[in-house]
Amino acid sequence: MNMEKTLQSRELVKRIPWFEVILVIVVMAIHIYAATSDAYNFPASWFTRDDAYYYFKVAQNISEGHGSTFDGVGLTNGYHPLWMLVCIPIFALARFDLILPLRILLLVQAALSAATAVLIYRLIKSSVSEALGIIAASWWAFNWYIHGTLYQMGLESALASFTATLLIYQLLKMERSWRTSPLTRRQVIGLAIFALLALFSRLDLVFFALLAGLWIIFRGTPIRTLLPLDALLATVSVLMSFIIRLGLPDYYTYTAAALTMVAVSVITKILLYFFLGLYQPSSAQSVWRELRQIILAVAASSLITSGVMIAASSPLGGFPRIALLYDFGFNLAGMILLRLLARFFSQNKNRERVSPLELLKSKWKSWLEEGMIYYGIVGIPLVIYMLANKVFIGTAMPVSGEIKRWWASFGLHTYGGVARNLFQFWAVDFVTEFNAWRPLTFFLDAWHTQIGIWRGSTYKIEFIYGDLVFLVAIVWLAALAFNRHRAVRAATQLGLPLLFTASWVQIISYNALGYASMKEWYWITEPLFLVLAFMVGVGILLKPFLKIPYARVGLLVAAVIISLPMARALAIQTIENMPHGMYHVKPPYIDVARFLEKHTPAGAKISMTGGGNVGYYIQGRTIVNMDGLINSPAYFEAFKLGKANDYMASIGLNYIFANPGILSGPPYRGEYKTGKVIALYGGKSLMEFTP
Repeated sequence: MNMEKTLQSRELVKRIPWFEVILVIVVMAIHIYAATSDAYNFPASWFTRDDAYYYFKVAQNISEGHGSTFDGVGLTNGYHPLWMLVCIPIFALARFDLILPLRILLLVQAALSAATAVLIYRLIKSSVSEALGIIAASWWAFNWYIHGTLYQMGLESALASFTATLLIYQLLKMERSWRTSPLTRRQVIGLAIFALLALFSRLDLVFFALLAGLWIIFRGTPIRTLLPLDALLATVSVLMSFIIRLGLPDYYTYTAAALTMVAVSVITKILLYFFLGLYQPSSAQSVWRELRQIILAVAASSLITSGVMIAASSPLGGFPRIALLYDFGFNLAGMILLRLLARFFSQNKNRERVSPLELLKSKWKSWLEEGMIYYGIVGIPLVIYMLANKVFIGTAMPVSGEIKRWWASFGLHTYGGVARNLFQFWAVDFVTEFNAWRPLTFFLDAWHTQIGIWRGSTYKIEFIYGDLVFLVAIVWLAALAFNRHRAVRAATQLGLPLLFTASWVQIISYNALGYASMKEWYWITEPLFLVLAFMVGVGILLKPFLKIPYARVGLLVAAVIISLPMARALAIQTIENMPHGMYHVKPPYIDVARFLEKHTPAGAKISMTGGGNVGYYIQGRTIVNMDGLINSPAYFEAFKLGKANDYMASIGLNYIFANPGILSGPPYRGEYKTGKVIALYGGKSLMEFTP
């Protein structure tokens, strides 16, 4: 009996996911230390971004019955809805203590960080190796950039990272089951719900959610991978054609024509590619037959696109005709390269050719049914959300995004401007905010700077950086080529084609139309793709060495040794930034709030640029945001028409706190009328407002 209990105990111990348990304990312990530290640490060292306080103040106002408003005057929707739902019950406590909700929120984000890291560990462990899963999870949980960007700011990025990773994890489980048992309606509904959570956690993950539907519906056919990549290629080809002809930022004069051409090109190409057999398994046809079909399909689609664009030239305000020729060349070269890569990595051997009509006849019912279920669950709540916003707020989508599109129309201004070179346009810039691929680009920046020193000033530093970006892609593909079967299996299970395509579509959605003041926490699928893709490449290179006796154990030990300094570094950084017992006399949470309280009477309404943290911490006054990010659509409309001053007068504004030089240029353009300067603080002036 005792022996049986002992065996059961040992079996139970073996079943405990020890790494996951330890990882969660370490992450939470570090953050519990931070959460219980001095109150002054939170505004000074942890939640330091205005954008987070937009959530906090609006959530506080909602919880107190004032509605979805930052300033208590105008209703706003300048936030992502799911994170706001998380914040509302937490910041209901702000009426008792302003710091208590921040302590709780810190722990919530720590739990999301730990949960995301655990999911990454499970993804890598099941598809690559356990040791690399330990390293990947530890990197995600303890890396200074990931932690500082996605978790420490108090923004929606923590929740968005978790929901995006959770969707990939659910797709992995689907990938392992559908080949042996049919995918059920219940499973499709479940996947759609996970996609919906990702979408509402950060609205620009809508592209990820929509593409995930194609990944699910077209499983078992090359369409699931090739169709999104073909659409991406067609889009990139058109945009590059316009940019090469016009340059940046002059491209933005012709965005209507460029995006019209993108729509026409994508639709015609996808249809022609399907019916000309370019979504057949590579092994079902010869290289030369496929090449002929590519040339025919690209030529035909280019002719159709050219005809439509020339016919629509006048309504679109004209466009550069040479872009049509460039587009044909880019598409042809890209399609040949893409299909060669698909052929090289294809696992479909000795497959019979199925005509497009036969494929459509055999699959259309299941495609239609699953598509209606999936996109109904994803699309209907999104439409309801947009309609509700339009009815109750006045604009269908967050006003913060709309105003940043408007800022972009000025070119350069206070908050930045549109992309001005190709590195910025494709969000791989190593200097500005146009950088979606951090932290990889940090390493590339360091390398290209050093190479530039070696090469001397005769070689442009931008060329070196571009060469490095290209080299990284080649090296990764070369690593995958060592074991094509394993590479394809791991990439498919981890949804790497899906993440890759969704990342680039998100980038294009910002820069194709023009968008100003992008922030580093916007990018969720990009770092997720980087860590998963890197571990797949490393796993393939390490695979031959695992045949050595005890290599697997040695790799696990090495993974722990690599992970421990990461955890230690974050712990030390947290202890330094979040001290205990340092402030014996209670200081103001933020000095600027005390300054404004000192120089304005109780009940005053003060307008300022930003102002999220001031709006949360100030007592007895109202902060009205001036830049429009968390204002009402009514203010945005007045702002665009040059009547922002009239709007502020209508709500009874008393003071403006800003840099007068900023107010004279775009986007403010001298709209605000100010009176006597009352006091100065940090380069800003507190001025009387003149109606």
